[in-house]
Amino acid sequence: METNQNIKIENRKSVTISGVNSVKSFDAEEFILDTKLGTLEIEGKDLVLGKMDLENGEVLIKGSIDKVEYSTKEKNKKESLVKRLFK
Repeated sequence: METNQNIKIENRKSVTISGVNSVKSFDAEEFILDTKLGTLEIEGKDLVLGKMDLENGEVLIKGSIDKVEYSTKEKNKKESLVKRLFK
């Protein structure tokens, strides 16, 4: 299985990512992607999905890019405070 992945950021206005398996969630401030190399989080402002070609594993996100980070833990925004306190 090929695990190559490329991330190209252009002037912090767009990011093109290859090796994407799926888009887990997204809104105007955050995209969470499942990639060949793990979960990838993109944060910024006014983010929109410019192009999604999952057959070829490519995603283009436009907006003001502030952060691109691989995450080792699953992120669950809907997890309650009580659940997090008693883990």
